[in-house]
Amino acid sequence: MSYPPLPRAGLPRLPTGLTLPAPPALRMGADGAPLAPDSAWDALDSGPGPLADGPASPSWFGMQVPEGVTAYGHFECRASLQALTLAAPFRHAGQRTPVQVRFARCGEPAAADTARGARRFVVRFGADAAGMPGWPLAGCSLPVPPDSAVSLTPPVDDAPLAPWLWLMSDRALPRSYRMMQGFGTQTFRLLERPPGFALRDSPLGRPGGLMHASGEAVYARFHWLPAAGTHALAADEAEQLARVDPLFLRHDLAEAIGAGAFPRWQLALQVFGDRQASSFDFDPFDPHRLLPEDRVPLRSIGWLVLNRMADRHEADAELDEDAGLAAAHEGRDAAAPEDLSAANGIVPCHGRAASPAERARQDLQQARMFWRSQSRVEQNHLIAACRASIGPLPPAPPRARLLARLADVDPALAATISAGATRRSGAQLRGEPGAAGHPASVEPSSSLSLLARPGERSVRMRRIALLLADGFESRSLRAVQRALSAAGAQVHCVGTRAGALWSAAGDFTAVELSIELAPSALWDAVVLPEGARAQSALAHSDEARRFILAQYRHGKPILQLGPDNNLLARLGISRALPDGRVDPALVTRPRGDAAEAAATIALRRQISAFLEALSLPRRFEREPDPAPLIPVRYPRYAR
Repeated sequence: MSYPPLPRAGLPRLPTGLTLPAPPALRMGADGAPLAPDSAWDALDSGPGPLADGPASPSWFGMQVPEGVTAYGHFECRASLQALTLAAPFRHAGQRTPVQVRFARCGEPAAADTARGARRFVVRFGADAAGMPGWPLAGCSLPVPPDSAVSLTPPVDDAPLAPWLWLMSDRALPRSYRMMQGFGTQTFRLLERPPGFALRDSPLGRPGGLMHASGEAVYARFHWLPAAGTHALAADEAEQLARVDPLFLRHDLAEAIGAGAFPRWQLALQVFGDRQASSFDFDPFDPHRLLPEDRVPLRSIGWLVLNRMADRHEADAELDEDAGLAAAHEGRDAAAPEDLSAANGIVPCHGRAASPAERARQDLQQARMFWRSQSRVEQNHLIAACRASIGPLPPAPPRARLLARLADVDPALAATISAGATRRSGAQLRGEPGAAGHPASVEPSSSLSLLARPGERSVRMRRIALLLADGFESRSLRAVQRALSAAGAQVHCVGTRAGALWSAAGDFTAVELSIELAPSALWDAVVLPEGARAQSALAHSDEARRFILAQYRHGKPILQLGPDNNLLARLGISRALPDGRVDPALVTRPRGDAAEAAATIALRRQISAFLEALSLPRRFEREPDPAPLIPVRYPRYAR
């Protein structure tokens, strides 16, 4: 089943340059009362309404943020699971099932989309032709879901440490819903025949199903892997976007669907049986316990595609029907009653009650696995976030206890954080790890790093800014704009001011976005124009300098047009990486023959190199090491 994309003609533009459906005219009922509007705008913004001129319009920066966003599409099964479960969407390869997906923040509903935190998602599979009722599948953007909205505050006393570390990581700042991985924190038991047929309990005491042909019960966790890869915002970008566009993630999803670049996720399962479950040194049914992919590999079974935004009535009905699903990210099955889940081939499993000592041991083990699995860049980002979070704590005692717990995770982590924290608090750091063992006793899991899944190397839906000032050369910019648009990128002109900007040839371009309204955080890359006057104007503009330097600091591709363009050099940006290699995402034109034929060939090479650089959203090789790990001498550890 396919759905038409959102219309594109005659749509209003937000200050960010994103296009949204136009608000409909007010309709009146027979009794004279206004009827509820029916548009995708209302599904995106259930707050004060769309922007409009006049004193009645709310402040755009003070816009209320709705609780979530809903979209529709289909799930296509690629590998049949008929031998494992009678779940309707997974019976036959090639089968398509309509789905409804809702994204929402876990925590304060008034927070902006890009605020640090966990996101929940609910995928509701529709009924099939045989009349099998649909069922929802809930998950979380973090593999270890937080217990509450206040988990952003540093843990005190015996509060779990691992969820807080995940919230301090880059996964808590997704670049887009399209680039967000969905972790299934609930473990389900798969049923291959309807309940009531030869029912037997699992040897592990998991009731409600029957034994498979192998003679043991089979369990699974569901995971959604984005085709666009897993990518995150920088912390300062997220703060800037929260001020500029509080609905950024929702606008991004609507823009992609409206442009026909339908977001896709691969559905993969971690499948294991009773014998494997009994061999684990942890409870695989605990929703707060990560199931490492190195121990239980992922098994791909199909693709989820979203191709339509929900209208107002659909979104309201979905909210009323699924009011209880907000608790799903905490690992509780709020999706359906036991009998409905069993009828659909899955039964939720619940973890056993653990003692406080066992919970503390597992929390420390997960925190160590998380820390050791992060790349060096991600570790540096986490250290900076931890320092910012620890800062507001009351003096000395709470900081000292938290740093002591972090020392149990890794002495180098605690020592590096305390280098910035203790100067303010006077807290002292323990010199040795705690009695729980050496950090190296836990093996890392490479799949927990965002860099493990770069996704499709595509330019589609990359947002490119053509940075303009009076005196720019329009010929080369038009060629770049045509090439990028043909590749599927979203290209916009951003000027030192809004309105008409004049080229060196005397023609003008109407620019609707100024740098103040569309700052660097909104863009995936920037193109700098030819023209001595334009270069000089950009170099003397404080906003333009900040824009370009932010693009460089965040590792984004930069295309510098013209053979004599020294704008980057004037800003102190080197064409070489810190290790001496040439920066592949900093595309410049070497000095050479100024003849028209040679200039055309050079421009084509520049465009090709820029398209290649755009295939990855960031180049972390540029990033300096702001918080190098402080070396710590580890005690001897015997495996």
